[in-house]
Amino acid sequence: MDNNGTYKSPSVQVGFAGHPRIHVRFTPTLASGLNQVEHWFALISQRQVKRGALRSTIQHERGIREYVNTYNEDPRPFICTKTADAILASLV
Repeated sequence: MDNNGTYKSPSVQVGFAGHPRIHVRFTPTLASGLNQVEHWFALISQRQVKRGALRSTIQHERGIREYVNTYNEDPRPFICTKTADAILASLV
């Protein structure tokens, strides 16, 4: 998970504690760019959500589902093209 305060709230922590099979791990601060899930949502946002004038939640959901179905016809893994040194240098 990212370091969003929502996940660290007392009520959420109690919920996690009630499920001993769940082990919460947070990504390091400022490392969200390494999180492949965030890349996936960025693609959906750029290629589907921001492109149309969606007038309803149903249209919005339908568009996302269509994008996911199309993407899944020829899925490709995300590959990090930067070296660790380049990533660390960009944080300075």
